[in-house]
Amino acid sequence: MGKGLERMSRGINNKISVVIVEGMRRPEAPMQAAKLASEGGIVLRQHMPIHPRWKEYKEDKSILNDFVGKVSVKFSMDPNEKAVQIACADLLKGGQRQMRHRLKKTYFDDVPASQVRTTSPLKGMTDDQWKLLVEMWSSPKHKEKCLKAKACREQVKYPHKTGSRCYIAQAYVVKQKDQYKHVPPTAIDPFNDLHCSSKTGLSDPVKEAVEQMKAIVDEPTAEGQDPKSATEAVAAVLPKSKFLKNIGLQAPAPKKSATNAVHARVQELEAEVETERQGSAALRSQIEYQKNQLEALTSKFEGTEATNQKHQEELETLKKQAEEINSILRRLLSLNKD
Repeated sequence: MGKGLERMSRGINNKISVVIVEGMRRPEAPMQAAKLASEGGIVLRQHMPIHPRWKEYKEDKSILNDFVGKVSVKFSMDPNEKAVQIACADLLKGGQRQMRHRLKKTYFDDVPASQVRTTSPLKGMTDDQWKLLVEMWSSPKHKEKCLKAKACREQVKYPHKTGSRCYIAQAYVVKQKDQYKHVPPTAIDPFNDLHCSSKTGLSDPVKEAVEQMKAIVDEPTAEGQDPKSATEAVAAVLPKSKFLKNIGLQAPAPKKSATNAVHARVQELEAEVETERQGSAALRSQIEYQKNQLEALTSKFEGTEATNQKHQEELETLKKQAEEINSILRRLLSLNKD
């Protein structure tokens, strides 16, 4: 295992360079994609534990870091690059799912319960991890989930015919055909080629989908409007499909993870708090203004009351003086009479 890659590396006197375009999960060059998948499978079988759920790999970051390190050392690529980490994570995710399926098919399905292994069949997996897998496969919930998944797979209308190549590499090969050297392919051409079998040709659902796409492109348009492109036609016929993203004709949408949802909710709450804070600030400013106005009126009223009090006191003083003067005058008059 891995001897072919070693011979190729010795032949070019250097490690094979692996180029992963941002947004892609695999290299576009078929040879690079094949060797990356091969080495990833070797590392997975020999060194990686097989957990029942992908969630456990996400929680234990050391497993993914170890996988990326062991795979990247075989190639000329940067293990710290984000595109490389995303591709290796997807490779590990798909590989461990396939490993669980193969282990279940070999050591659990059609095997009597009394004869199911109690020890791990892989050296990279402990006995406790194997027991967890057996418990998961034995649970009624998992069996029901498998039946639902099987029913969903049977309802797939457009199964791709890429053979042993990954979808991205096969799409790259299709684009390099001689018929597309002078005229670039439209989005309908790769869809037709990727779902066409060399033995059976196109299935009836695929033929119907291609006819619908071509009909949308050939639809007459009103004056001043541009005709619909092949990409728009594919998106209209396959609204929920990731076909355009897989062949690189549409940018991948951001994933809606729990972290993103929490971050979005935090931003909403922060915006609400900021709005309430601004409203509270405006309310406090209004209250402060009214308070200042009230204080001004109160001080003015108090000043007026003080002035009135002063005037009242002066009036009382004048009354007293007038009474004293009247008293003196009465005395003088009485003296004059005498």
